[in-house]
Amino acid sequence: MFSMSIGLSSLDLSGLDTAKATNMQGMFYLCKGLSSLDLSRFNTSNVTNMTDMLKDCSGLKKLKTPKTSGTATAALPYTMYDKDGTAYTELPVNASSSITLYTIDLRHTVSFNDASDKFVVSENVFDGNVIKVPAAPAGYYYAVYTTSACNAPYDLNKTVSGDMTL
Repeated sequence: MFSMSIGLSSLDLSGLDTAKATNMQGMFYLCKGLSSLDLSRFNTSNVTNMTDMLKDCSGLKKLKTPKTSGTATAALPYTMYDKDGTAYTELPVNASSSITLYTIDLRHTVSFNDASDKFVVSENVFDGNVIKVPAAPAGYYYAVYTTSACNAPYDLNKTVSGDMTL
């Protein structure tokens, strides 16, 4: 349908009725200009073929998946991750709700460092998400500050926009 639309940079699929679709093979093949794609309203219950649906979508950074109910799967152009860091190489099968997947370049490394440099833990956090403080080793705790001088507590409700050490 949109195959080989190399210059396509945005696409509103909210009005597209896919309830009777059985074949989505190559649907977005070579859509290199798309950086995000919202398939959350797609009804894939009758789809039996998603081969190469997203093949060579090399610009894709964010993908909102549909609820799925069949066995057909679409291979992703590369490994993508949900907000919890779970890796996907294809659209999830039998997902009861939509999930948003991201490419790895939207993840930031947040390192937690104790004052002695004895316990250093790093977490991957997606751009725009908040930090979850990891469990400290037994007998220790993390007090999260923005600087090594420990003069300002870090606001854990603040969203992450880059790599950082706390």
